[in-house]
Amino acid sequence: MKNKLLTTLCSALVFAVLLPSCKNKKELPNTSINLEEFNTALSNQLDKIIDTLHTSNVDSTKTANWEFVAQKIYETNKFKPLWTNYYILNDAGKSVYQTIITCEYYGLNKANYPIKKLQYLYDSLMIDSVSTNYTLLSELDATITECLLKIALHLDDGMFVEGQESINHNFYDKTEKYIALVDEIQEKKNTTKTLAKLEPQNPVYKRYMKAVKAFVSKNNISPDKITIRDYKTDSIGAIEDAKKALVYHHYLADSMKTNDSAYLVALKAFQKEVGYNQDGVLGAMTSRALERDNYEKFKMLAINADKWRIGDFDLPEQYVYVNLPAFKLKIIQDDKVTLEKNVVIGLANAKRATPEITSAIDRIVLWPTWSVPQSIIKNEMKSFKGYQVTKYANGGLRVVQPPGYKNALGVVKMLFPNKHSIYLHDTPSKYLFNKDYRAYSHGCIRCQDPLEIAAKVLSMDTFNISYDSLKVIRDKKIQTRNFNLKNPVPVFIKYFTAEVDWDNQLKFYPDVYKRDEKYLAVIFKED
Repeated sequence: MKNKLLTTLCSALVFAVLLPSCKNKKELPNTSINLEEFNTALSNQLDKIIDTLHTSNVDSTKTANWEFVAQKIYETNKFKPLWTNYYILNDAGKSVYQTIITCEYYGLNKANYPIKKLQYLYDSLMIDSVSTNYTLLSELDATITECLLKIALHLDDGMFVEGQESINHNFYDKTEKYIALVDEIQEKKNTTKTLAKLEPQNPVYKRYMKAVKAFVSKNNISPDKITIRDYKTDSIGAIEDAKKALVYHHYLADSMKTNDSAYLVALKAFQKEVGYNQDGVLGAMTSRALERDNYEKFKMLAINADKWRIGDFDLPEQYVYVNLPAFKLKIIQDDKVTLEKNVVIGLANAKRATPEITSAIDRIVLWPTWSVPQSIIKNEMKSFKGYQVTKYANGGLRVVQPPGYKNALGVVKMLFPNKHSIYLHDTPSKYLFNKDYRAYSHGCIRCQDPLEIAAKVLSMDTFNISYDSLKVIRDKKIQTRNFNLKNPVPVFIKYFTAEVDWDNQLKFYPDVYKRDEKYLAVIFKED
């Protein structure tokens, strides 16, 4: 990958240097041809190539391939070349070409586009700068259009399609939109700005993509694996591996690898960056984070960019945000973090994993009761001491835990409509919030300092109740009390294994629920 990146950068530099001088290298003959004849001949050849494209647009299945959209675009332009001219590329073509060959800046996998063919056609035309090859020029024009359309679709709707084992290739209902897109690039000759209109417009995504571009431009993306030996069985070897990894990740100078103090400082800095306890211990979570090389990181950046595009949603001025792999809850107001707390999420199995949810908190309950789910009653409960038990006629049981400090939901729960019966709540098991890995619940989200979160959410509505006032109410009497919000506060429970925090730091998290695997299988063809 390192060689590929260097090749891409070199190609971009050559492209930037050679294109402005094309007019000086290739002069228009005065006798053998004129521009009008040239353009007519190129259009005729382009018409033939576009005519050979296999197009499909079946309304009953609501599918359309890129060829269908391309044909409509060229028909609209009377088969005039969009990107090529006598000097190989026109100004709009130069802009599109540069965007295509650096599509990794968008977190796109170059292997999903015919970029090798594109570069071969361009290089062939550059080498033969004397004769005019209408076939190569028209193929170059059509290939640029193919790449542009596919990139536009993936920025617009994402690469991954749920339930399918292929890259998104459905251009249904995109024809008019992409005709206008091509027209704008032709007019303004700024592909980047035009494509940006297809992407999510929220500030969180924009920060993320800025970081993606910076990462790709500054790092050599290598497929070579980094491996950290097991500290429990080989502590010396594990530390040596960790030192090399810290050098690779630019936390430790190569000359300081033998300095144990410098290693410890670097390791703690790395742990801080990834959001773990800064204890200087080479635990399993820290080792896995160190093992992510730049190529692995790029793949994570790409699939998480795709998650944003697939689930494009508006972010309001204030909301509650939970990123499950980060084990964090944040309250965001005017694009600033006004409160941040650790959370415990569902166990890493199919039945207990916390789902992604978009909803709004509409009720907060102080001193809640807990109606024990039937699955827990049947499979986990050995004693009903301290619980209120009701027997049904069919032999079933209804088990309720009364409010109190031993209640599984703790002092407070925050409810929002969803089909999974998931909510935010307190817990008596406070020690779990100090762990790096925090996937231990039955599916609901346990919150650190939940009363503080509840007070903040209430203040975002119409309630004039401070945190201290809420504590007074809590301590006065163990009695269930409901606070119904007049203006429910939006809550987003998401699954991003890579993100840019509000402090502009790029962070990577473990794929707790192995949900990234399906994205990698489609976008990077990984088994």
